[in-house]
Amino acid sequence: MGVTNRRATSGKPPKVAFVISGAAALGPFEGGAVYEFLYATRQSKATGAVLPVIPDLFVGTSAGALTSAIAVHSLVTGSPIDDLHDAWVKSASAGRLTGSVPGRRRSVLSGAAMGDLVGEWLGPPPRGAVPLAQGPIRLVATLTSLDGIRFRFDTSGDPPAVDTVTHEDLKAFDLDPTAPYDPGLWSSVARAVAASGAFPVAFEPVPVEHTPEELEGRVPGRLIDDGRRRFWCSDGGVLEGMPLGRAIDAVADLDGGDPTPREFVVVEPGDPGDQASGPPGADGYSPAAVLARLATIPINEQVSRDLIQFEKTNTRLAGLEEAWDDWARVVAGLDPAAAEAVALDVAAGCRRHWPDCDDRVARMAAFHDAGGWPPALAAATPAHRRLFLLLRLRFEGVSGLAGKRRYRLHHLAPSDPGDLAGAFWGHFGGLFEEKFREHDFRVGRRVARDWLVRNSSEYTPASEADYAVAELRPRGWRDLSLAGRWQALKVVGNTVDLVLDQVGGAGWAAVMGASAVAAYRGLTYPVRRAGARALKAMGCPPKHRQ
Repeated sequence: MGVTNRRATSGKPPKVAFVISGAAALGPFEGGAVYEFLYATRQSKATGAVLPVIPDLFVGTSAGALTSAIAVHSLVTGSPIDDLHDAWVKSASAGRLTGSVPGRRRSVLSGAAMGDLVGEWLGPPPRGAVPLAQGPIRLVATLTSLDGIRFRFDTSGDPPAVDTVTHEDLKAFDLDPTAPYDPGLWSSVARAVAASGAFPVAFEPVPVEHTPEELEGRVPGRLIDDGRRRFWCSDGGVLEGMPLGRAIDAVADLDGGDPTPREFVVVEPGDPGDQASGPPGADGYSPAAVLARLATIPINEQVSRDLIQFEKTNTRLAGLEEAWDDWARVVAGLDPAAAEAVALDVAAGCRRHWPDCDDRVARMAAFHDAGGWPPALAAATPAHRRLFLLLRLRFEGVSGLAGKRRYRLHHLAPSDPGDLAGAFWGHFGGLFEEKFREHDFRVGRRVARDWLVRNSSEYTPASEADYAVAELRPRGWRDLSLAGRWQALKVVGNTVDLVLDQVGGAGWAAVMGASAVAAYRGLTYPVRRAGARALKAMGCPPKHRQ
């Protein structure tokens, strides 16, 4: 069932959670896709047409966090939606990010330059700007905490508690379009998304402030409050390349038990690598190929787990919807006095787990009053209905389904990831040519346009010229202009500076020692090779290397 059909039956467009993945220099694709949704929102506001979607949540990681922040900034402050284009096509270049670094170099690119750019993107809106958002929007940026956050878990064995550390982190912001622009708040947003986009080695880590309230409840254990409020954070994509699981949790918290079905729009550039090609050579994987694959396997695995969990949640909730009709008939068959007595006992147990149990039940009752009760409870007493809601809360809570409902997933990605011009050089090729970024931005707009055309009868795309793209499949140095090659050489120079600045004293000794070993192995290789062949000819098996 499509979005348009759902709007026809509900009378309003669905609330949508946007999930924007990590993308490195393929961020222009994501920026273009989100831009098209902002374009549709601006169009509907000008013409009075029904909005195709109502975005009230953006969850982004790495480049996706930057895209999410700029989009939310436009929605709640009224800043021009073209800021997305300017940020990803005009500003996100190696030329802007290879700024000079005072003292010892700590990254290939300049974190200070990145911070300045993000500050510009999230600055005060123009005078008289009118927000596009209809209500508050929550922005979540995922982070990788290099320090780690300590928690203590109770166990049923010996010892009775175990301490552990988690490195998955996030910052969440609730942004209201009716509130005046708050420089302090947006400065905090800028720091969080800059930290989320601090790709390791490319950018230095960024310190992020947390309150105890932000840290508590992050995992099922108890926070070990050691007084730390400042954590050094790096690229959120290291641990969460696609923050779909974070988005599901945020939706459950944001909606407070609203049973209305939810839509998720996932935007990602896909994987330009050929995952189905098998080993890259007849002899299998080389050490370099193994390292390259191991760098992507954890992220791909996390995405797969989130998608599997997504479908498991939907399947369980579909089964529960049928089961609750059976429970309703059982509850309706109780004597009113017995129903009231059981409800008191169940409520006492619920309050031990959820102190706000009464508020939760009240919200659930309001949703049922508006949307309808199970037929067996249509004429039941308040005691019967309260018992039904308490049992539902208790069961959904222990099964991990409290506050969740059936979801619909919409996946926006290029039909062929190889079509993205910035995909070479580990997804960083787009940093060196504006025409590559413009190409990928338009590909993103095209993908979102096609989705909107399929799912909204009141959306009118821009002229075809705005989506036109030339075929670009650059592969490296030969495809760069002179300016692009100069930027690439600057990045190489920065990399050399980084190595030289970070290696000193004992570090130099290690380098010289490694060089001596390499020289020895290289000079003696012919002799060792000839000896191995002679032993093989004599029937002596080679020694097993430990």
